[in-house]
Amino acid sequence: MSSSYPLGYSCGCEAGYELSGDGFTCNDLNECQLADRGGCQQGCSNNVGSFTCFCGNGYTLNGDGFACDNIDECVSSLTHNCVDDAHCTDTVGSYTCSCPAGFSLKSDGFTCESDIKCASDNLCSYTCSHIEGADVCQCPRGKELSATDNTICVDIDECANNGAILCPAANNVQCANLDPGYKCECVSNEYHQVEASKCIDIDECGAGTYTCGANSFCVNQVPGYRCQCAAGYVSSGGVCIDVDECLLGTDECNADLGTCINTNGGYE
Repeated sequence: MSSSYPLGYSCGCEAGYELSGDGFTCNDLNECQLADRGGCQQGCSNNVGSFTCFCGNGYTLNGDGFACDNIDECVSSLTHNCVDDAHCTDTVGSYTCSCPAGFSLKSDGFTCESDIKCASDNLCSYTCSHIEGADVCQCPRGKELSATDNTICVDIDECANNGAILCPAANNVQCANLDPGYKCECVSNEYHQVEASKCIDIDECGAGTYTCGANSFCVNQVPGYRCQCAAGYVSSGGVCIDVDECLLGTDECNADLGTCINTNGGYE
């Protein structure tokens, strides 16, 4: 986008920016506020001079950077909570579990319990299944039988075993163990979670949560933001003060035909 002036020149901006009303300043173009969200199929996150697409839970970003592809959670036990891979059925954006013959799915949608009931005096802390003629205690996903007491379920620390795989650092997340299970958390409050295992930078400038002084504007960074002095001002002691173009001799006034008069943020 450009603007023409009687002075005989026009100003233009690079891709990802748009010309402001003064005809000189380039401001970030928020592609995520456009009707097509920059072409993103699902989520869009604005950055200074560009943008990033992201996908919801159960999807992963396609190599084209715009489309979202379904994740087949059933290919690995790390990405589903079913009894095994064979009894996991992938669905668009999610999955469902089933059980082997002689077992029924519990109300949690993941745990398989034998149809033959255990003795009523079993001491299992979670559930009991009658397998091959014996009562066997079972645990929900994220727990395992204690090494010292095979009736008690204890938590599995998934983060200690597979934290880097479950919550990749490249996605700005870190693994937090739960009892049972785990969750991925953003590495800091300068990010917000858009998927179970992905966080993206918070655009404080776009959200209006920044604090910048007079004669300055917000520039988003990853992570955080910075305040930049507007054109015609310079930072001094943490505040933006006017540049006296006339005093510095940086004005374009014709010394023979006119006089430079300094103004706030410019000259005339």
